[in-house]
Amino acid sequence: MNIEEIENKRCEIRQESVSQMSFDDNTFDIISAFETVYFWPDFSNDLNEVNRILNDDGIFMICNEALPKENDERQKEFIELLDCSIFSKNELVSYLNNADFQISKRLLMNQKILSLVKILHGFVLLQKNSNEF
Repeated sequence: MNIEEIENKRCEIRQESVSQMSFDDNTFDIISAFETVYFWPDFSNDLNEVNRILNDDGIFMICNEALPKENDERQKEFIELLDCSIFSKNELVSYLNNADFQISKRLLMNQKILSLVKILHGFVLLQKNSNEF
């Protein structure tokens, strides 16, 4: 099915760095990051880059399964091995605020949303330049 969509030019696959994407400003209505932000090389800069290519009324969604565990030596080993970062909810909120995203606290804090996405411990839905959806 995906091959057919690519052949019909309904889908395009590109490999790029989130740190410097080739898309024009205000290109996308929706951007999602599923289990990827752990590996973004410069999280603050990379969020600004996402913000740049997101339409003014666009939506950016981050889904993370992992949350930092203070005394979890195994998690620390994985972080070092994979050269990644695991952000707490407060850290995510701080980074996102610094990148001028408006955070929907009702979704960020709403346990019902998390129960719908049972495997995910972190769920953030953001809209650029708006407090409501």
